[in-house]
Amino acid sequence: LPGSLIEALGKGKRLREDADYYDRWSEEGASFALKAAGDFLKKARELTKDLHKSPR
Repeated sequence: LPGSLIEALGKGKRLREDADYYDRWSEEGASFALKAAGDFLKKARELTKDLHKSPR
């Protein structure tokens, strides 16, 4: 996975923890987390699709 996706997921985790434990959140942060999750799923699907195509 690209490092940028891993970093984005880490930031999303921190945003979630801030919302859960400290009641700190923003629409901007929520939008960022949703986009990062969508980008991660898209890339994961691409990678797993490629795995199924490769010969064993």
